[in-house]
Amino acid sequence: MIGRAAQGNPWVLREIRGFAAEPSREEVVAELVLFIRETVRELGERRAAGFLKKFYAWYLGHGRFPKPFKQELVMLDSIAEVERRLLAAAPGAADLVEQLSAELGTVDELLVDSLPISIYGGG
Repeated sequence: MIGRAAQGNPWVLREIRGFAAEPSREEVVAELVLFIRETVRELGERRAAGFLKKFYAWYLGHGRFPKPFKQELVMLDSIAEVERRLLAAAPGAADLVEQLSAELGTVDELLVDSLPISIYGGG
């Protein structure tokens, strides 16, 4: 149940632990941008484009962004355009994306018992 609740809302873990502070718009956008980039890396842009659309509402919901903005993202032609619009909506997120990327480092593939772990649960 926690894993399901954390889809698009990784901050739920913080809430469960008693730290109920809502993430800032910049945190939300930064996490979504990193998720988008990792999904594109794993699936390729063509497959990722359709797959990611449900995540826009999941991440940007909870009153964080207006519904028309989420609907606009779904209609955009490319992942690059989605990322551009997200970063324009929360300008401070670009610095946070860079900071989080540096903290994560470069990982080609995460393995558990020699099997790759997928960020999207699709195998």
